[in-house]
Amino acid sequence: MNDSQALDGKVNLLSSLFVILMTVVFVVPSSLNMVIQPLLHDGSIVSMGRYSMTSDALDTIGDDDQHSVVAMGSSMMFKGFNGSCFDDLDSRNDARYYNLAIPNSRPYNDMLHIPHLIRAQPNIVILEVGVSVLVSPTASSDEYLEFRYKMDTMQQSDQDIGDWYSLLESDYDSWMATNFFERQQFKQEWFPDASEELLNRIVLNESGVYPFGTYAQVPKPDSAEWISFLQEPEWPPVRFDSMSEEVSQKYNETDMPLSAQYYKPQASGTLSHMALDYMVEELTKVGIRVILATLPHHPLVYQYLDEGQWDPLNDTLGKYSGIDNLEVVDNTWALGWNHEHFDDRNHLDADGRIEFCQRLSPVISNLLDLDVKQQQF
Repeated sequence: MNDSQALDGKVNLLSSLFVILMTVVFVVPSSLNMVIQPLLHDGSIVSMGRYSMTSDALDTIGDDDQHSVVAMGSSMMFKGFNGSCFDDLDSRNDARYYNLAIPNSRPYNDMLHIPHLIRAQPNIVILEVGVSVLVSPTASSDEYLEFRYKMDTMQQSDQDIGDWYSLLESDYDSWMATNFFERQQFKQEWFPDASEELLNRIVLNESGVYPFGTYAQVPKPDSAEWISFLQEPEWPPVRFDSMSEEVSQKYNETDMPLSAQYYKPQASGTLSHMALDYMVEELTKVGIRVILATLPHHPLVYQYLDEGQWDPLNDTLGKYSGIDNLEVVDNTWALGWNHEHFDDRNHLDADGRIEFCQRLSPVISNLLDLDVKQQQF
C-alpha cells in the first residue's frame, strides 16, 4: 500500500468515525456528557480541567458523610488553601477540607453554585473576599464570563436555578442555560473540539492533553485520586524559586507596583457585593457557617498604594460584622507575611499555604466544635 492509499484510508476512517459520533450524540443526548466531560476534565479541549469540576465536586461533598469545609474563590484561594494541611492540623477523623477555588473566579461566578452547595450540606464555606474581586465586570472580561457561565450552567440541573439568576439576567441571559434544551445546546458547542480530539487519539495517536504535567488536569470523579485532588490540587511551579537575583530584583521593581495599579476595590454597589450578599444570606439562613477570608499580598506591594486605596475592603468586611453564622478572617492587613510565603506578588507558595493553614485552622476547629455541641442539644 502506497502513502496515498494509506492517507485515503485514514480519511475514510475519520469520516466514518465522525458520522458515528454525530449520530450517537444527536440520537442519545446523554452521550454528550460521555463524549465531552472526560475531555474537559483532562484539559485536552479546555485550558484547565478545573473549570469543569465544580458540579462533580459538590456531588462528592454531598455524599461524603463528613464534616465538610469548602473553600471557594479565585487563584489566590486556589493557591492558598491546602486541605491536606488542615487535615494534618485537625485532630478530627470526621472532617474533610475541599479546595474548589478556580483561577480568575469572582463572587458573581461562584454564586451560581450556591443552590447545589446548599444541597451538599457542608458545615463551613470559606468565601474569598479581596481587593481584586470587589468590582463589577467590564467588557474586557466578557470572553471569560461567557466561557464560565456557559460551562457552569450547562452542567447544572433545574434545581440549581436560584435567586442568583435575577442578578445576571439583564446582562448575561444569553450565556446561561436555564433548562434542559439550553444545556444541551451549550454542550453541543464543545462537540467539534471533542470529536476532533477523540479522532486524533484513535487515528493519529495524538492528544491535546497538556504534556508537561497534570496541573491542567482533573482526575475522574470515580478514581482513587479524586478526593485527594479536591483537597490538595497540583499547583504550578513557584515563580520566585526559578528567578535569579537579578531577575527577582527586576520583578520587584516592575511587577510589585501592578497590584496598586490593578486593584482598586469599591466599598459597595458592585456585582461582586451583590453576589456576596446573596451567598452569605443563602448559606447562613440554612445554618451553614460562612468564613469571609482575605488573602495576603507580598509585603513589597503595600508601599505603592495610594492612601486609603484599599479601605473599601475594610468597609465591605465591616458591614458583615455581627451576622449570625459568619466569621471574618483578614490576612490582607495581618502582620507576619514574608517573602518566603509567596509565589509572586499576590499568590502564596507552599510555605504560604502552611502559614495560611495555621492561621485559619483554629477558627475552623472552633466552629466545628460549636456544630458538635449544638447537635448534642
